[in-house]
Amino acid sequence: MQDTVPLESTNPATNPATNPATNPVTSPSILSPTYTETNIIEPIKRLNSLDRIRGFAMLGILILNIQAMAGPFSAYISPFWNQGDGSALDVFVFQFVFFFFDGRFMSMLAMLFGAGLLIQLSSLPKEKVSRRLTWLMLIGLLHGVFLWSGDILLLYAICAFILIQTKFRELNNKQLIKRLIIIGVIFSVLISLYYIGLIYFLSLGESLDIILSATGVEDAVRIWTGPYLLQLQHQIIEFLSILFEPTVYFNIIFCMILGGLLHRLNFYKQGLNNQQLILFTILAVVSISIPAYLQHLYQYTERSVVEYYSVFRFISNILMAVIYSHCLIKLSQNNRISKWLENAGKLALTLYISQSIIMLLLFRVFVIQLYSTLSRVEVLMIAVIFIGLQIVFAQYYFKYFKQGPMEFIWRKLVTLTTDKV
Repeated sequence: MQDTVPLESTNPATNPATNPATNPVTSPSILSPTYTETNIIEPIKRLNSLDRIRGFAMLGILILNIQAMAGPFSAYISPFWNQGDGSALDVFVFQFVFFFFDGRFMSMLAMLFGAGLLIQLSSLPKEKVSRRLTWLMLIGLLHGVFLWSGDILLLYAICAFILIQTKFRELNNKQLIKRLIIIGVIFSVLISLYYIGLIYFLSLGESLDIILSATGVEDAVRIWTGPYLLQLQHQIIEFLSILFEPTVYFNIIFCMILGGLLHRLNFYKQGLNNQQLILFTILAVVSISIPAYLQHLYQYTERSVVEYYSVFRFISNILMAVIYSHCLIKLSQNNRISKWLENAGKLALTLYISQSIIMLLLFRVFVIQLYSTLSRVEVLMIAVIFIGLQIVFAQYYFKYFKQGPMEFIWRKLVTLTTDKV
């Protein structure tokens, strides 16, 4: 629902709010490196392009998550995870997902979160924004502990709190760019040290093949198709291992700051120009081709696991996320696909939680014989079918309701605690 904007005179000479002579705050260009939103408070106006991108990314993230939901983690990083058994088609699907999807949707969502955070801080009291994030943290914590250890909600909320405490909204564009450079360098150094450490680990004669071995697969089947309390124990361990991984936070904060900067530069309204699009595409192809080639060279085991975490992956994720966002921004609002994605974007939290619930019930409760037995192609087909069902659900849902169930609960919790305060 969009807030109404009071009617004002459109004559700059008679309207002090738009007259640079009487209101110098509005005179700096948004493209200026010294531009800041400190003194600008305006009602929230929903951007359809943001919903479109959010819907695309949230639906697409299932293509990645389902591999680790339907099998052990080794299925996520290698097409030969099941005792070296991987067909040519499985290898092709793995390479396709690795090149076009892996890491892209996470980066898109983090950038959107940063843009949305900047919009909210410019339109709502900081206390209300903090309360929204607090409840999102709780939802993410419950989701990560009891359903899916790969939860992103808690991580995003924590990073958003960090940005608020570091005066995210008060920073001008030049300061945001400086922070991007600093965080990018720190993240690259950390990833490089991790990379060097694993190379040294392998040089000692140690092996990472245990995660691809039959023993590893058998252990995963025993755990994730066993009693729920056993699953819960390992789920908490996995969740905490992600939660205390420092590189994750640098990655997310970088994307959020970039998303805020792109919002100020009107990227989410205009997209890239042709020259920028060509440059981003060339750089993206180069940055992803290096780890993709090395994974193929090492047959997706041992050193290829190391390449998976290289800094080239980080760079390609950012570039591809911007390119995908640009393409979605350029979609006509009257396009049927645009409407489908926008409705999915408005229902993003509900769709995300429902993906975890349905997929985990399918593979770990009701049809446990499917766990770790399906080919990569079969798992991808299940993901595509479920994404289609979610798109259809979103279209029919908004014929009868104005807000998704999880979105309603989240908003209600924020409203109730705000009223008490």
